[in-house]
Amino acid sequence: MSQDIMRKVSWIMGPSQLIGWGITYYAFSVLLAPVTQSTGWSIGHVNGAFTAALIACALSGLFLGAWFDKHGPQKLMLLAAAFVSILLFTLSVVDDLFAFYLVWIGIGLCMPCIQYDACFWIINHYGKPDSNHRDLALVTFFGGLASTVLIPLTSFLVFTLGWRNTLTALSLIFLAGVGLPFCLVSRALPKKKPTIMAPDSSTSSTRNIVGTSTFWLIAGAMGLSGLAWAALSANILLVASKTGIDAFLVTSIVSTVGIVQVVGRFGFGLVGTRLKSSTIAAILCLLQALAVALLLVLPSPINLIAFIFFFGIGHGVMTPARATLVATCFGSRSFGRVNGAVNFASSLGRAAGPLAFGLALDSTSGPQVALVGAMIASLAAMIALAYLSVRQNPLNHADQPPNSR
Repeated sequence: MSQDIMRKVSWIMGPSQLIGWGITYYAFSVLLAPVTQSTGWSIGHVNGAFTAALIACALSGLFLGAWFDKHGPQKLMLLAAAFVSILLFTLSVVDDLFAFYLVWIGIGLCMPCIQYDACFWIINHYGKPDSNHRDLALVTFFGGLASTVLIPLTSFLVFTLGWRNTLTALSLIFLAGVGLPFCLVSRALPKKKPTIMAPDSSTSSTRNIVGTSTFWLIAGAMGLSGLAWAALSANILLVASKTGIDAFLVTSIVSTVGIVQVVGRFGFGLVGTRLKSSTIAAILCLLQALAVALLLVLPSPINLIAFIFFFGIGHGVMTPARATLVATCFGSRSFGRVNGAVNFASSLGRAAGPLAFGLALDSTSGPQVALVGAMIASLAAMIALAYLSVRQNPLNHADQPPNSR
């Protein structure tokens, strides 16, 4: 498929990620308080429904990745968009906690079809290796704006309509903002099966890939990076409050992390082919570790700004970089399966991070031990990826499939 058509498809998929991520992920934080106040359910119980959705997402990604590789994601993307819209409307009328959990689990099962997984599969199968990083950066650029757009919008709707009517409105917005673009994507993509690219025919089997040290280095690094990111994301306001920095200033600084992520993804689109994908991922983990070190050495407003800068770029760019790393190491033959497995490892890390960080905070008088743990996790991820980078062939050889050399 021509690069121009792929770029148009990426421009269509981008806004769908803004709406998709914004409604199924970021809007929950706004709905949490009004839902608990209206229903009488505890914050822990309501949060548990969202956790169940994320676990369902990680598990379904393993199986849906295999479906993508065999059939392509287009049909499931359309079905999932319609189904999630119905589930969002169902949430607006649910009065039973068990049903609330079931609906969120249903949404979680659909997430790989409406979020990055399906879009990354399309880019890595229909796009060209030398321009895929730009399309990945474009799609994740819009995804990075999801919290900036949907959190204020959801807050406004809750304030004016109440949380139940807000969910009804969001279900319609989701159907238009995700379902319609997916229809256009399905029409724009060629009907014939895309060309399969694999750097090495001996690694074309998913079972062989999962058995390689390269896979485990990537999966382990993404799990550790995800652990550190989730731990810091969930607790940065609490940690910063213990440093004596003004609370309003802390909130103002932390709120800019989404913008920093978007800037980082734009930069990735410019330099994505100048370094090995493994080298880029290692640098991102180093930036994440450096961000934590700044808070450890001297907690101050300036260092908090530097933390947000390095932390935001490190996490923001890791999303497209991870997809590029999987594609360049294993090709596109089993991209859905392998990317799902790597994403599962990352999801486990994200689930464990806040819990581990919170336990460390509870057992010590300050945040230092927890921060050191997050820094060690980031450094371990960096070492794994740096080792992978050194072991790979030189640039423009290891990162290109045979039929593109």
